[in-house]
Amino acid sequence: MLGLPSWLASTVKLSDRDIIRLITYSLFINILALATPIFVLQVYDRVVFQAGLETLKALVLGVFIALVFDFILRQARSRLLQFISLKIDGRLGDTVFDRFSELNLEDLEKKPAWFWQNIFRDVAQIRNFIGGGTVIIFIDIPFSIIFISIIYLIAPPLIWVFIFSVAIFSVLAWLAFKITRAAISAEQSSLAEVENLIIEIVSNRATVKSLNIAEHLKTVWIEKHSQTMESSLHRGRSADLFANVNVVLTMGVTVALTSFGAVAVLEQTMTIGSLIAANMLATRVIQPLSQLSLAWRTLNQFRGSRDRLGNLVQETDLLRKNVVGFSLSNAKIELEGLHFAYDAEKKIFEGISLKLEPAKIHAVVGNNGSGKSTLLKLMLNLYSPQAGKVIWDGADIRQFNPSQISNWCGYVPQECTLFTGSIRDNVAGFRENVSDEEVINIARAMGLHDDLSDLPSGYGTKIGENGHILSVGQRQKIAIARALATNPKVIMLDEPTSNLDQRSEQLLISTLQEQAKRNSSTIIIITHSPAILAHVDSITLLGTGKIQLTGPRGDVLPKITRPIATDN
Repeated sequence: MLGLPSWLASTVKLSDRDIIRLITYSLFINILALATPIFVLQVYDRVVFQAGLETLKALVLGVFIALVFDFILRQARSRLLQFISLKIDGRLGDTVFDRFSELNLEDLEKKPAWFWQNIFRDVAQIRNFIGGGTVIIFIDIPFSIIFISIIYLIAPPLIWVFIFSVAIFSVLAWLAFKITRAAISAEQSSLAEVENLIIEIVSNRATVKSLNIAEHLKTVWIEKHSQTMESSLHRGRSADLFANVNVVLTMGVTVALTSFGAVAVLEQTMTIGSLIAANMLATRVIQPLSQLSLAWRTLNQFRGSRDRLGNLVQETDLLRKNVVGFSLSNAKIELEGLHFAYDAEKKIFEGISLKLEPAKIHAVVGNNGSGKSTLLKLMLNLYSPQAGKVIWDGADIRQFNPSQISNWCGYVPQECTLFTGSIRDNVAGFRENVSDEEVINIARAMGLHDDLSDLPSGYGTKIGENGHILSVGQRQKIAIARALATNPKVIMLDEPTSNLDQRSEQLLISTLQEQAKRNSSTIIIITHSPAILAHVDSITLLGTGKIQLTGPRGDVLPKITRPIATDN
């Protein structure tokens, strides 16, 4: 029923010793559960009718010892389940983060942000399921055969009533699973839409405030929240229906067992003690079956989490490569017959080819939607072309993993995102092999050093969420410094001067020229800045899925007769 796939079993690596301990604890807990019914049976059949006070003392002592051991075993089982769940959380969490990191940007962008948030919540869902009470229900159900056997031995006339009751509860549990599954899925989808809207609002709170669109967003939120409430109400009604049916059936089983048992007692085919003990044992068997019909929500959440993580593992298995040692010598980049489209109706490139030589600065220009940013992502293997290939130093880039490419290339995207940590950490890109001297040198080159030195904690200043304590220009300069800190052989910059002043723009030009000369780096920059274009070595103009112009700056720049808008 739980259906643990091989990838999950191999990831958590539960030892045989843990599994044997769990089964052993559960076995003895269920055996000790017989102590109370047997005690009641003996009291009514031997103590009450025979005035056996000595027997009563022995029975009380025995059942007390059994209850103490039952408590100890239950505590041991609970702690073992907690230990197993924490082990799963640690190992599975590491695996999920690694697998998430291996996905291509193209795959990540196909799904909304809330989906990937839920992927990490799925780890906690699996942990809570295994360490919670629901899994104990599934562990205890197989041991019901013990209680059924005892009932048959002490109260044979009731066995058919009992078997019929078990069948009814089993059917009820199956119906609960079938009916509530769709309701739970609808509720989760509605909740995901609300979460996605909240993420969008919080991530763009400055825009929301500046445009004063809170009232419109409130209307959208109310609509989505109402849908969530409706789906939750529908799911809740289904759950309540089965909960109430369970209660009524449980009482009905007690009435049926007592009625048939009373007849059997009158016919002297069983004793009063057997009747009471059989009722107690019936409760012990029916209780987990009754709880099972109420536990489907938790089980469905577990199965959904298991399946989503399984899909992630399968996707990344296809992307994993056998990495070979390779180092860039010349950092020459070539595009051969590159075709790329986001979908059938949105073709970006149709067979473009281009050569980018090392030790030079190459500019890429074009109108909105011409594919400039997409071109960089293809060259970084963040996107995969439908046809053609990207070649670095004579090797197809698809054979390299993200770690290799990031070691060779510094990249500045349009959105200059910084991460929680110190300014020094962000300039170094959180790389341990970047020295303080290298951090300070690149900060000086970008005109950052004096500003950072004036801060009370200097380079150790914590920047907060996305660097909110810094100006937009400072954040952009830190993003550029991060890309250049390791002297990469390839540098790609997407509109790096959009928030820079004239002085900072000149510093960037000088830094890039120094990198190209000293490190023989291949530098590709998307820009429309006349100051930048005046210092590049070549210019490539994109448009209508093709390369419209390409060549040395002196040949191409005079032919660009109109301003070109910012990128898509």
